[in-house]
Amino acid sequence: MSGFARLGLRSLLGAGCFLSLLFFDRGAFQTFREPKFLVIVWIAGACLLLWGLWLISEAFRRRTLPLPPAPVIALIPFIGLIGYQFQRAYQTSSPTSFGSEGAPLQVEYFIHILLPAVAWLVLFCVASLTLRSGRNQRAFLAILCMAFTLEVSVVLLEIVQNQTGLQVNPVVLLTQGEIDVFGQSVKERIFGTIGNPNWVAGYLAIAIFPLIGWLLVVRSRLPRVILVLVLAAGTFALVSTRSKGAFLALMVGAVHFGVTFLLLRRKRRVKNATAKKSLSRPAWIVAGLLALALAGGFVIANQSPAGENSSYLDHWAETLALRGDSVTVRALLAHCGFQMWREDPWVGLGAGEFKIQFLDTLRDLVEGPEGEKFKVRVARLHSLRATHLHNEYLQTLVEFGVLGLLIVELFFVWCQCRAYRFILGSENNGDSILRIGFLSGVWAGFGGSLFDYPFHRPAQVFLLAVLLGIAIALPNRWEKGETARPRGLWLSGIGILLGVALAVVSVFLMWQSNAKYVAQRLGFWGKTSLEIAGGDPGRAYQALATAQDLVPGEGEYTLWLAYYYLAAKGDPNLAIRQIRRARETSDNPNRVMLEATAQLQRNDYLTAGQLLQFVGILEPNKVGLQFLKGRLFEKQQRWKEAARAYLAEIQNSRRTGERSPHLEESYLHLAGILEKQLGQYEEAARYYKGFLETLGDRKPTYPEARLRLGDLSLNRFYDLESAERYYNEALEILKDQGAEQDAGEVEKILEDIQNRKERFR
Repeated sequence: MSGFARLGLRSLLGAGCFLSLLFFDRGAFQTFREPKFLVIVWIAGACLLLWGLWLISEAFRRRTLPLPPAPVIALIPFIGLIGYQFQRAYQTSSPTSFGSEGAPLQVEYFIHILLPAVAWLVLFCVASLTLRSGRNQRAFLAILCMAFTLEVSVVLLEIVQNQTGLQVNPVVLLTQGEIDVFGQSVKERIFGTIGNPNWVAGYLAIAIFPLIGWLLVVRSRLPRVILVLVLAAGTFALVSTRSKGAFLALMVGAVHFGVTFLLLRRKRRVKNATAKKSLSRPAWIVAGLLALALAGGFVIANQSPAGENSSYLDHWAETLALRGDSVTVRALLAHCGFQMWREDPWVGLGAGEFKIQFLDTLRDLVEGPEGEKFKVRVARLHSLRATHLHNEYLQTLVEFGVLGLLIVELFFVWCQCRAYRFILGSENNGDSILRIGFLSGVWAGFGGSLFDYPFHRPAQVFLLAVLLGIAIALPNRWEKGETARPRGLWLSGIGILLGVALAVVSVFLMWQSNAKYVAQRLGFWGKTSLEIAGGDPGRAYQALATAQDLVPGEGEYTLWLAYYYLAAKGDPNLAIRQIRRARETSDNPNRVMLEATAQLQRNDYLTAGQLLQFVGILEPNKVGLQFLKGRLFEKQQRWKEAARAYLAEIQNSRRTGERSPHLEESYLHLAGILEKQLGQYEEAARYYKGFLETLGDRKPTYPEARLRLGDLSLNRFYDLESAERYYNEALEILKDQGAEQDAGEVEKILEDIQNRKERFR
């Protein structure tokens, strides 16, 4: 049983190395990041189940129990810290902010956020228990090399595709993506469809060091050549991404690798000939290939998009001088983070609370005494959905306070000391060098954490957990007394209880993963049904409500339920109730616009105006903003301001090329105001015609624009031919819709037009 469990655990770690990179679900609510985390949580649950069986088997055989590594002890106070945050959420939650299971929504949200962290800890422990021998470590390195090669191949094909325009990338063929040769940024110019290059670069920066360690100890020529080529290609791909976080990770990992390697060479106890020979290979060949890769990556990365003259070096000079968009954005995020941290500096706000409270904190800054200064910085934000601080240390400080940061740092310091003990004290030189590579990969993650968030990205989370686990794994031949000491009956009982406890937790993790998977697909189906014409709102509501019950901590489903109540049911009160519920679990900035729409329907113009003013400060060109402002001004009978707002919505849609969902309504409302309130009949006719042009071949359910054009042509422009044409088109639509009464009135107007034409003759 124990052998089967160990084999299963190693197989799960190998499979996770690929699944955390490649898995995506086009039928899920969030197609890319969330499905990968669900896979990691499910793998962690399966690992816990096998680990529990292993514990029970060893306990019955009265052998050494596979217990977690010693540094996990440092995290025990963290459980108390999280428990305190849960208790605080129970005490501060209002009666209306509880989920279907009776727990506060904030607690449900904490569980939703902390599940990947629990999975990370499980993977770390399993890797330290099952990947101890050099043979198992090399097997994992072979899997990592294949995953690394696959990732680099996709990146290289993407570069070739975007430089030549040829359809060569399988990612494009699978996802029907489009080539963006003239992107708005350098990264879009180089990587048109691969997604965010920072994610790719961060993964490569972490994975490159274990492969370097393997290269230094491998003996066969063919594997050595393959590793050199793979590392050179990976270096080229990494440099071409222009990712500052990845470069920082690469530098920190390289410094750690070099310093530790020098310490090992000075203190190693045995210098066998094989190890000495492996360290004296013709390194200049490898260095030459890496230099060529660096140069090639620099040439690609030095490209500038159309209309931009900044080079790669200018880009770095701007960053080092603390200027530029990326520095400004990170400074603004850090300022918001410190504002939140002051609320509870010792214990923190709670897991994931930064992204929930970011919008409200930003609003306080913009509307505060220094609002004008912050408005300039806010304009540089790429998105108001700030899912992270772009600094893992500051993120931990904000969400878990000083105590949480100290606990986490103590855990990693303990791991570092334990790894150094094995590196510098081992007689096996190859084992020490491999551990240096594993540990340097983790340090690359630490370096990237200063400017990025590798511990919140699925593939990097999985890799960092396994690398740290291997780096501190107890070697098979290290201190034989510890691994052969007989166990008493009472320890066997403890092992059985621990095994049962792990099995129970594994069921919880796998159930959570499956529930989230089902909720993702139900949420996608419900969202799509509400968005498309002809969708079934009733079934969409059932799907979204079920998804919300399955995962109360995910606020996106709650927001779409609010949209359902607003658009399908026309009940702004229920919509606002759902929006206020979503404030505790969703970081989606669209909730502000949605609440403004609901307040407009409730005729609460003051609240709606405040919300729209806030959105206008943060995102002045946001699609739909000017339309809602026009609706507000129209209800307040501020006709000229309403007309300007509707016109701005139309012009924004033309300028950005992003079609507003309110474009047709903007044309109709603008034309109606120009005609009925401002008396500008020619301008009104122009926008009625613009409405018809936006429709194209589609027919509206009610021919309002044609009726108004007919009336203007008949009574203002005295153009009987045009009036007859518009009324005939309107009559055809009314008959198709079965509006017999309206059709009869139009027929009377057409008879009157015919009579007028006969009189003129």
